[in-house]
Amino acid sequence: MRMREKTLIAIIAIFAVLILIEFFASNLIVMNSFTGLETNETLQSVSQANSAYHKELDSMDMLLQSWAMRDDSYRYMIHPQADYIERNMQDQAFIAQDLNLLLMVNPSGDIVYGKAFDLKNQTAVFISDDIKAQIDKDSPLMMRSDFDRMSGVLVLPEGPMLVVARPILNSSKQGPSLGTMIMGRYIDENLTRTLAGTTHLNLMIFNLNAPDLPADVQEARNRSESSGSTQIVIPLDDDYIGGYKVIPDVSGKSTLVLRVEAPRLIYQKGRDTISYIILSTLIVGVVIAAIAMVLLDRIVLSRLSNLDAAVKRISSGDDLSARVPVIGRDEIASLSRAINGMLDWLNMSSRELQESESRYHAIVEDQSELICRFKPDGTLDFSNEAYRRYFGTEGQPAQEQNFIQTLPPVTRKGVEDTIRSLSREEPAKIVECRFDINGKTLWLQWNIRAVFGPQGQVVELQAVGRDITELIEDEEQIKASLREKEALLKEIHHRVKNNLQIISSILSLQEIKVTDKASREMLRDSRNRIKTMALIHEKLYGSYDLSSINMDEYIKGLLKNLLSSYGNNKVHTRTDCEDISLNIDTAIPLGLIINELLTNSFKYAFPGDKGGEIFVELHAAGPGKYVLTVGDTGVGIPENIDVRHSNSLGLELVNALVEQTKSSLVVERNNGTVFKITFSA
Repeated sequence: MRMREKTLIAIIAIFAVLILIEFFASNLIVMNSFTGLETNETLQSVSQANSAYHKELDSMDMLLQSWAMRDDSYRYMIHPQADYIERNMQDQAFIAQDLNLLLMVNPSGDIVYGKAFDLKNQTAVFISDDIKAQIDKDSPLMMRSDFDRMSGVLVLPEGPMLVVARPILNSSKQGPSLGTMIMGRYIDENLTRTLAGTTHLNLMIFNLNAPDLPADVQEARNRSESSGSTQIVIPLDDDYIGGYKVIPDVSGKSTLVLRVEAPRLIYQKGRDTISYIILSTLIVGVVIAAIAMVLLDRIVLSRLSNLDAAVKRISSGDDLSARVPVIGRDEIASLSRAINGMLDWLNMSSRELQESESRYHAIVEDQSELICRFKPDGTLDFSNEAYRRYFGTEGQPAQEQNFIQTLPPVTRKGVEDTIRSLSREEPAKIVECRFDINGKTLWLQWNIRAVFGPQGQVVELQAVGRDITELIEDEEQIKASLREKEALLKEIHHRVKNNLQIISSILSLQEIKVTDKASREMLRDSRNRIKTMALIHEKLYGSYDLSSINMDEYIKGLLKNLLSSYGNNKVHTRTDCEDISLNIDTAIPLGLIINELLTNSFKYAFPGDKGGEIFVELHAAGPGKYVLTVGDTGVGIPENIDVRHSNSLGLELVNALVEQTKSSLVVERNNGTVFKITFSA
């Protein structure tokens, strides 16, 4: 993408962001203001409708006052007379005053006179039981003083009714009150049309007890209950808004909702205002962007384009002495001078590089090692004289040779895998290859190193090889010599073991012929010591490693030999040894120590038919440190016997071997005897 296109996209993006910011800011500031104005206007309409509603109640109250505060009404409550009813309670009076109900109730809550009237059919009807149920001495409709008055809504199954009540007094408004006069008018379509016509508003009244309330009325009721406000404003859609007034009944419970629906003229005006703002901003932005593009192209972009063309001409040619033109004294001119300085440096570096490569080739050509550079597919980029002479490729172009193809097929795949495994963390590896040239076996050792590009990919490999045929042959001779020495050493261990076995057999024959018990014990102990040493040589003879002994296997074999000599069915043995191998210089004295301590346990720890356990444990106690534990659960060594200064040959031998191996000895005499020997190896 060219600079002009990028600049144009950047300018368009900037203005798009600015327009978005302006749009959201306008919505946040301007529309909030218009929404506030709209809400206030709607609340004013609601207040106007509510005022009309209360004027209707006041009108009924004034009518009631003219009926309730009359001498003839007062006298009727004392002595009911039919002529009072005939003069005042005719159907025409109910029709003229739009009344549906008139009640005269004494202080005890008894209806002295009552009349219900159906205005639609213009005929009197029976007073419903629901109306009668609302009348008693504790009813909020009953006036308890000469100055009380009441107006509100009474909820009935037939529908809500506007009711007013006053005490019945004489024409001088004097008492005492002889009861309460109540007037009522059903809230129906006629009343709603009257209120709408009075206020010039689209007004409707809803009964909250109705089962099919519109969703917006239900929402208004819920908001009123949660906020405690009786006036609610809810936008119905983009064209209309609703204002709601929640009206309680005579007991204070929310009963009616008076809804005023009005067109959203203010809201539409706000949206039009935002559209005008954005459109004017867009027009101004397009003009500014066009001017900015013309100026940028003239001052910056055309000069950068010329500079780019000049740099491309220089880079496509081989003449590093060419320079870009410098025009003016601004940043672009400074960039041109910097490019010319860089070209000067590149020209000088090119000459130095050519000289360095000449010296490098001279040094590499004089090396006796085989040196080459090749691509990841094996194609040679360079090879020195030693390489070409070794493989007989003098005079052949390097590009026609392949490093991997020169390798013998048996090692070719391994070298390819090695090359693929090179990474920045491990850029070099050594491989050895066998060649059969002119009936002679040769070995080459290659040090292959990868050269990585900026993306981490291998762009080139260099290999340095040297002939290691003599080293391989010497190594084979050394290995053959080692195998001969190992065989000889095994033979020595085998013969030592056989000789020790012969000595053990002689002692065994001697033990049979000796009748003295003490002498027989001494011969048997000596025979077991010899078996202990013979077992070491037997293990070494059968092992691949002639320098160390696996102590777990050795201790188990030693314990098996002693069981055959001193076995007791009531004495159990246990070993707990880690997988530890020790050299012969440490294993032999440890084996003799174990032999002496186990022999003492078998002979003296369990007198008579006493049973118990004999155990041997060997564990590591840190780098190069180990703990050998030999013990039993027998009668234990008496406290008066000093283990370190005993006259017993076995214990003397144990102390001597502990001192010889520079070990430490600890003896525990709780519930038997336990010897703990700590040593290093």
